[in-house]
Amino acid sequence: MNSEDIFVAGRRDLIAYNDLKKWIIDPGFCTLCGACEAACPIHSLKIEGETLQYIHDCSEHLEFCPICYDVCPHSEALLLETLSFVTDAPNRRESLGYYRKVLLAQAVDPELRKVSHGGGVVTALLTNSIKQGFVDSVVASRTDEKAPLKLHPSISLVPDDVFSAVDVGYSPSAVAKAFGRAVQEYGKTKIAFVVTPCQVLALRKLESWEHKIVDSLKLVVGFMCLWCFSLKHLF
Repeated sequence: MNSEDIFVAGRRDLIAYNDLKKWIIDPGFCTLCGACEAACPIHSLKIEGETLQYIHDCSEHLEFCPICYDVCPHSEALLLETLSFVTDAPNRRESLGYYRKVLLAQAVDPELRKVSHGGGVVTALLTNSIKQGFVDSVVASRTDEKAPLKLHPSISLVPDDVFSAVDVGYSPSAVAKAFGRAVQEYGKTKIAFVVTPCQVLALRKLESWEHKIVDSLKLVVGFMCLWCFSLKHLF
């Protein structure tokens, strides 16, 4: 039996990073969402620039730890468990998956619509959520001025921050890492998480894992993914 057969049979390494490196990082599937960094109990992982750094050997501190591979949105782990968050929805289409309702909407504020890309609905929801105290922070992506398609994670604490942070976030950034920072460093307890589908999956996996940081999750807003578009028509 080769290593692939062992993996398929469910015999995983006792230290999950070894599987994460072999099956996700080395083949190039990692999108640097930072879920593994946010989840790691001994802070062995850290996103630095465009790479995921392995700071110290987990096996020096733990005999067994599956979490970083389990919460990776590109692993097969916990997929059935995450379905439980949506399968109670009454409607399903092949192209959309499960859903409760489809609405057409736009922001009431004409100035907000003018500066937004798609009617300003997300920005209006988030700014009003902060003003009304429904959420106390927004984790989203901020555009790099020098490279518009390159996004950076941001933590918005006041409504004005949301205007500059919530952009067309159709490509991934380390927002799961930022979510962990919002909880652990800023002490936020009612967080809005505004991300692409794979990043939503990462957080839902953390929720399935019953990780303590997801107790602070209040609202999830999912954008479409960049790969829904034909890139040759974007430029």
